[in-house]
Amino acid sequence: MPSIEPGARTALVEFLLRSDDVSESAHEGLQWLRDHAGTRQALCAAAAAGDTRHFWGVAGLGISPARTGAFVVDLRNRRDPLAAVAHDGRPATFGPGTAYPDTPLDGHAPCHVIPMRPDRRSPAIGLLIVQGMHPRPDRDLLWFAGVLGATLKRLRLPQGGDRSLDRERQLLFSIVNAVSDPILLTDAQGHLIIGNTRAEQLLAAASESEGHRHAIELNNLYFSSALASTTLGRSETGAREVVLVDPEDGSDLLFELITTPVEVDGGQSAFVSVLRNVTDLGRAALELEENYRRIRNAEAEARSERHRIELVIDSVIDPIVVSQPNGDILMTNKPAEVLFTPADTDAQAQRRARANVAQFSSFTAGVLMSDNPVRIRTRLTLTDPESGRAVPVEAIAAAVPGEPEQVAVVTVLHDLTEALERERLFAELKAASEQLEARVQQATAELAQQNELLRTQARELQHASAAKSQFLASISHEFRTPLNAILGYTWLLLQEPSDLTAGDARRMMRKVDSNSRHLAALINDVLDITRIEANQMPVQVSTFALRDLVAEVLEELEAVLARSLVPVAVECAPRLPPLTTDRQKLKQIVINLLTNAVKFTREGEIRIEATSAGDDGCRIAVRDTGLGIPDDELQRIFEAFEQGHGSRRLATGTGLGLAIARRLTGLLGGRIRVESVVGEGSTFVVELPWEVPGDGPAEPAAARADAEPEKTGATS
Repeated sequence: MPSIEPGARTALVEFLLRSDDVSESAHEGLQWLRDHAGTRQALCAAAAAGDTRHFWGVAGLGISPARTGAFVVDLRNRRDPLAAVAHDGRPATFGPGTAYPDTPLDGHAPCHVIPMRPDRRSPAIGLLIVQGMHPRPDRDLLWFAGVLGATLKRLRLPQGGDRSLDRERQLLFSIVNAVSDPILLTDAQGHLIIGNTRAEQLLAAASESEGHRHAIELNNLYFSSALASTTLGRSETGAREVVLVDPEDGSDLLFELITTPVEVDGGQSAFVSVLRNVTDLGRAALELEENYRRIRNAEAEARSERHRIELVIDSVIDPIVVSQPNGDILMTNKPAEVLFTPADTDAQAQRRARANVAQFSSFTAGVLMSDNPVRIRTRLTLTDPESGRAVPVEAIAAAVPGEPEQVAVVTVLHDLTEALERERLFAELKAASEQLEARVQQATAELAQQNELLRTQARELQHASAAKSQFLASISHEFRTPLNAILGYTWLLLQEPSDLTAGDARRMMRKVDSNSRHLAALINDVLDITRIEANQMPVQVSTFALRDLVAEVLEELEAVLARSLVPVAVECAPRLPPLTTDRQKLKQIVINLLTNAVKFTREGEIRIEATSAGDDGCRIAVRDTGLGIPDDELQRIFEAFEQGHGSRRLATGTGLGLAIARRLTGLLGGRIRVESVVGEGSTFVVELPWEVPGDGPAEPAAARADAEPEKTGATS
């Protein structure tokens, strides 16, 4: 068996989980074996609900439904190889030199018999019999048997239904197969769904003989034609004779086809047919048919002669009326008879017919009084006597001259109902066309609006792409600078270590350590923004004093602050309640804001303020007297990889510090804002709740981080 793709296995398991029918699951499973494993013949037998003594045929591949339905394994017969495999619980292969079991599979080709067990501790609930040439079943086949077995257990065992259901089904197949007349179930096109043994011999039996196969094809063609002729336009039982070919000797067999329509699953139509052999009566029937044909021909000639004139008039669809000058009707065709002389004895219908006659008589009187009675055309509105529906007609009348007082008026009434309906539909179509045109114009306007929106989005994407490019340029420089320093000092240390003094070595190692920490900080920034954007940044909640955290930040940045000429002042409000939040993330927020202020402040001072905002939480502000931020940059300084235009000229960096601070603030349930005046400095304010909610922030970090400016400000 070829290796089966994982996607095909997944598709099979998904189908079996959705299926709620045993036969459907088994049938589709065997079809899956054919499509993905190349199996030609297979049979699935399973136990009925609550039955531990028999396995019944459920579905077959390459085996007729009749043979599948009649197949049964008696588990009580321990001498049966199939029953032995079911009790043993292990797969077995039957081939040359073994006692081949009695199965519906063709011939005595090698086959695998696999017990279907949901688990190793449970007894088998069925058998999977697969034709195969390998000495033992492979892993894919064993996997399929396990999956199908689990499905059969789920669908059958919990139901606790009538355990005699499958026994009655097998008995029904046995009874039908015992009938000598072909009995079969077909679809509307005549394709065999199921049949007894005799039906399969005539219509479905496989053979290596070319003549045998040709006879089967002819029988299917004749049967389909007869079935279509019998059932076309009929819903009740029908009967018809059909000639089939005996596949064994090629002789003609005459059958009487008795067909009954039925409904199968899904509301589909099917037909149960019985073919009764009436070959001996065929010749007599042909003679009787010839006599009937002669009688019918004679009757047809008599009728055609007698009704020739009536047929000419009745062949006209429009009503035709021949009337006398006084209005009396002499002759009508069938359509006119409906309007003027209805057969209905209903009194109201009779009154409507008399009203039609009176209106028509007035019309014919007007025709005779006309100056040109040769042809008169006008519109009348008659009434259908049976339904009371108004019938608009166009009356075309002409007087037929003759002997004195023998003038007749011939009138043709053309029904205008369809013409008026077409006029109404045309008016509606015109109105609908106008509405459609208006909708097209509206859709065009909406499309233009959508195009403008797409153009705006394209500009935003271009801006994002430019920011990414700027970030890559900046980060490459930022990474290379400390990396080159590390490599240079390391190279010096490795060249002549004996010539270096201890002081020189320590100085170089401090340089290596400083640049390594700087490079690690850059990498951590990039990794942090990636984890935050992917919502994979965990929140580790602890309780601590805000004053201690600020002191820890100043201690950690002592070396950075020492290199700066700007003093840093700290102002913490007394008796601040402790914070319950992620200490490390809040520490990173303060570090990012403080280093940002140090980077862009050349003179003045930097101030860290920690105050209470009442029940809403605490407020941490970092104020500087640096460059300040223009108003047009306030909306983007908190975006990843973005830096103020003035910032790029005076400092290096990845542009991630403020982006990380904003997202971490949102992750902790707070918000960050900025106030700035160009040339005077900037103030970044972080507002956090006293406690992080028990289930984390209510929204994702990107949504909770409200970094809208207050009016003045931008990032440094």
